[in-house]
Amino acid sequence: MNASSNEMEYYDDTDYEDFIFWNNIMQTIIPIFEHQSHLDFLVAVIGVLVNIFHLIVLSRKSMRLYTINLFLIGIAICDFLRLIFNVLVALSNYYHKYQTSIMPEDCTPPKSWLSFFVSVHSITIPRIFQKLAVCFGVAMAVLRVIILKYPLNRRGQNLKRSSSGICILLIVCIPHIPFWFFDLQWTEIQENGIWKPPPGCENFNDHNLHIEYSVKPGEYSSETLLRIEGVLFTVIPSLILPIVTGTLIYFFKTLKKSTSSRNNDHNARSTIMVTLVAVTFVIATFPLLLTYLVDFLSLGYRLAFFIILFGAFCEFVSLINGTLHFLLCAFISTQYQKTVREMFGRKISRITVATI
Repeated sequence: MNASSNEMEYYDDTDYEDFIFWNNIMQTIIPIFEHQSHLDFLVAVIGVLVNIFHLIVLSRKSMRLYTINLFLIGIAICDFLRLIFNVLVALSNYYHKYQTSIMPEDCTPPKSWLSFFVSVHSITIPRIFQKLAVCFGVAMAVLRVIILKYPLNRRGQNLKRSSSGICILLIVCIPHIPFWFFDLQWTEIQENGIWKPPPGCENFNDHNLHIEYSVKPGEYSSETLLRIEGVLFTVIPSLILPIVTGTLIYFFKTLKKSTSSRNNDHNARSTIMVTLVAVTFVIATFPLLLTYLVDFLSLGYRLAFFIILFGAFCEFVSLINGTLHFLLCAFISTQYQKTVREMFGRKISRITVATI
C-alpha cells in the first residue's frame, strides 16, 4: 500500500495529504501484522491437532446417529481443511524466508508448483471452507429452531435423525460447488520456462531443474459471479445468523422456565451448544462481510483502512473458532463426553445422551 505518483493525480492537495497520512499509518502497523502471522500459525497448528481428535470422536458410530453431529462433522472437516491450508501457507513463507536468509534473493530458486499454488490461493481456499462451515452453522441453527418450535410435529422430530441430516448437508453443499470452480479459476498458474541462477550465484549448489510459474487472469473470471457469491454465501448468512441466534436464546430461556426434567435438560444443553456455535459463526462472518464490502463497494480509503484493520483482527478470531467448536462439544454435550470416556476405556454406569 505505497503512495505512487500516479495515485496523486486522483487527489487534490488536501486529499493527497490525508492519503499519505493514512498510508504512513498502514506502513507503521504492517510489522504488527507480521508478528500476528506467527501467532496465527501457532493457533492453526493447535487447531489442526484438535480437529483431528474432534473428527475421530464425531466419526464414532454412536455420534453419527443424530443430525446435529453430522453438521458438526461437516463443520470440523471445513475447520480442519481451512487450518491445514493456513499451516501450509505459513510453512511455505517460512521456508522462503529461510532460503533468502542463506543466499541472495536473486539466487533463491522459484517456488515449486505446489508451493506456488498454496501462495496464490492462500486466501481463496480457506475462505471457501469458511463460507461452507458458516452455511452448515446457519442450517444447523435453523433446523434447531424448527425442532423447538414444533416439538409435537412428527416430521420436525424426524429431522433429528442422521438420515435427514445427510440430505440437508447435500442441499447446503450443492449450491457452493459451481462457485468453487469459478473461485479457483479466477487466477490460472502458467509455466514460464526453466529457471537458471544468475551469473553471480557461485555458491548455488542445487542442480535440480526449477520451473518458474506466474499467474494470469482466469478464462472464466467474472466480477458478477463474485458479487452473486458474496451475496449468497456472505451477506445473507450474515443477516440470518443474528436472527436465528436471537431466536435460539429466546427458546433457551423458555426451556429454562419450564418444568425441570431430564428431557428438558437435554434440550437445553443441545440448544446452548447450537446457540454458541451460531455465535462463533456470527463472529466468523465479520471478516468475510468486511472483505466483501472493501472489494465490491466504493469505500473511502479512511473507512477502508479501519475495515481492513478490524478485518485482520476478526481473521485471527475466526482461526480460534476452529478450536472453539471442539471445546463447546467437550464441555456441553454429554453424548460427546460419554464417547470420549468410552474411547479411553472408561465404563459409563449412567448413560445420558443429548440429541438435537
